[in-house]
Amino acid sequence: MRSEGPLGRTIAGRRGPAAAALALLGLGAVVAGRGWPQADVPLWSVLALATVLLSATALATYVPAAGAGWRPDLGCGSCAAVSGLAAAGSVWYVATSPVALGAGLLGLAVSGFALVKRLTDPEVCATSARPAITPR
Repeated sequence: MRSEGPLGRTIAGRRGPAAAALALLGLGAVVAGRGWPQADVPLWSVLALATVLLSATALATYVPAAGAGWRPDLGCGSCAAVSGLAAAGSVWYVATSPVALGAGLLGLAVSGFALVKRLTDPEVCATSARPAITPR
């Protein structure tokens, strides 16, 4: 059995193949949107590849762990939405923006944010303590 630390939780069971499939899908989106001019801009290519890999890893954390059924592992609803949208948005941004260092860096920063947020978010949302309203 794998450890239940953040990275162990990320790549265990079904999540590894899901991350690989999502990475291929992300690479396909970047190639379809921009092409892939590796020789012309090698630094952008590295940044775009890192963006796709980080985003795929972040999105793979939504896949339920092995033995947990098929219900998506959403965690805290609003927190999970931010991470998922940021991961998908970073790949979209790299795929549709001009091939430039700034675009690659921004995509990498947003996908890194998505992965870190997803790994550090609580499993469930905390309930807020509301003051009791008493009639007078």
